[in-house]
Amino acid sequence: RYVIDRFGEDINTWKSSEETFRAKVKVADSPTFYGWLFQFGGKIKIVDPKSVIKEYKHILEDTLNDYINH
Repeated sequence: RYVIDRFGEDINTWKSSEETFRAKVKVADSPTFYGWLFQFGGKIKIVDPKSVIKEYKHILEDTLNDYINH
């Protein structure tokens, strides 16, 4: 429901398994999007494009490094 609330009823979704689904959405590659994504604690996964995956990974690594180094 969170994905539909965020992106609307008209997004493309399909069932992957009994517990999971996929959605194809257009997003603004921004701190707001990554913050929204982070709240799900890894239960939502970016699968494409690779540039967005790379940026999210970079943000997560930087954040983790800030806590490891303190």
